[in-house]
Amino acid sequence: MNAFEIAEAVSKLGGEPFGAANFPFACLEAFCNPEAIITQLRA
Repeated sequence: MNAFEIAEAVSKLGGEPFGAANFPFACLEAFCNPEAIITQLRA
């Protein structure tokens, strides 16, 4: 993932309504972390 793709994902994240419970996981998704890791962290 290059800097442009990261910036685009973070900009998209900033345009969505803020939800404190899901924000950390949305950030992890924006930085292209595997879904398996995000699922483990949610548990």
